[in-house]
Amino acid sequence: MKISVVYGHNIYSNNFKTKPISFGHYSDDEKYSKKQHLAYLDSQILNVDLRLWSDEYNFSCKSSLLDDEIENAERDLTANKNRAANLQSALEIQKDKIRYLESEGNNLQYKAQNNNTIIEQLEITKQKTIEQINQANNKLQEDLTIEFQTLTESLKEGYEQSEQIALNGIKNSLIRKVINPIIKSSEGDKAGIPSGIYIEDELNMPEPLFSWMVKQTGSNYAKLDTLNLNDEKQIVSLIRKISILAARKYEEAGKRTFTLLGNLEQARSISGNELFKDLLRHSEELYHNIIVLISKAPYSEVMKIINFDTNLKVEKTFSSDQKFGRNSLTEFISKHQYAGENLLSKIIKK
Repeated sequence: MKISVVYGHNIYSNNFKTKPISFGHYSDDEKYSKKQHLAYLDSQILNVDLRLWSDEYNFSCKSSLLDDEIENAERDLTANKNRAANLQSALEIQKDKIRYLESEGNNLQYKAQNNNTIIEQLEITKQKTIEQINQANNKLQEDLTIEFQTLTESLKEGYEQSEQIALNGIKNSLIRKVINPIIKSSEGDKAGIPSGIYIEDELNMPEPLFSWMVKQTGSNYAKLDTLNLNDEKQIVSLIRKISILAARKYEEAGKRTFTLLGNLEQARSISGNELFKDLLRHSEELYHNIIVLISKAPYSEVMKIINFDTNLKVEKTFSSDQKFGRNSLTEFISKHQYAGENLLSKIIKK
């Protein structure tokens, strides 16, 4: 606040015009004395005016100083108010932050409590799961042990069965009793090669057994099952012609011949023929011709009618066994051509 001073109202001067004082009723001395007294009063009034002016001047200076101080104080007060307002605003911001942090803290504490609850539940679930896994592992181990033992026994049985098939099955029997002796004979070994072979086969299917023997040994062949021969002499005569041609072919190229009889009835019709009986005993030795008959009849019944020097039996697993059964023979046959000749076709042409 600024103090304003009004000048002039309290200042008195000698120039101030007053009404003349009449001293008409006074004597001259009294007039003089009055004038002197009046001059004195004027002097006193002037002194008073001077003191008033001086006081007013001092007051004005002090008032000006006070106004400056008040203005400065007001500016400081305004600055302080602004600073206080800024500090209050900053304080409010800090309070908001504190409230936010308190809220976040409460949320985190709530989450922590929930997490602790979840962790406890997970720990319980974990223990249960571990127990279940251990139980399942123990059960699986027991099952695997039983399965392994079962599989081992099954494999052992399968191996033993395969071993028996490998050793005693028709494929190995033909290798041991027919094919290997023929191969050894070509190397100078006088092995016992059968003259007549009977193969007991429940399915009574000559193929692929006959073709497999022929191709494995690279032999010539003749199949009488393609002929409709009912006369005993014709059949025996044809077998003898094949045998003679087989002997000649053996002399020329060293190849033996396999002759397949058509069926058991055909063989039965010529079983009493002495020439045929002699061929069954000496056909391989004299003509290098091996006579083969494949039938489902048991050999114990066949031998009562016809006597073959070698008899074999096709095992029950022959049709399903991949390694030693029908498929292994068929696969070999499909990959190899006949190395020998069809002697029957040459005889028929003649």
